[in-house]
Amino acid sequence: MALMRQSGRSEIEHSYKADSSLSDEGVEYAQQLYEFIMRRRRAERERLAADGEDERPLTIWSSARRRCAETCLPFRDAGYRVKELSQISEINPGVIGARRGSMLI
Repeated sequence: MALMRQSGRSEIEHSYKADSSLSDEGVEYAQQLYEFIMRRRRAERERLAADGEDERPLTIWSSARRRCAETCLPFRDAGYRVKELSQISEINPGVIGARRGSMLI
């Protein structure tokens, strides 16, 4: 199982409300993320095989936001299961600079 915590850069970065597509840089990030996880998975597969254990199936959990779904495309295209959950979508991150220091935790 993998949980997508960070999507690639989107075309509109200045607003958390914008549900825009990935920028070219975001598409490149998605591909590099896929390649990184596949390298880690191969290494894990080899370790498990040496220990006589089976590899667990990979499921990717993602926000339902467009940029997150597009970050998962390389996995989906490779045949991995990608599940979208609206519960893990980004919510209002707030504006920390506008708060008083004593209010910060």
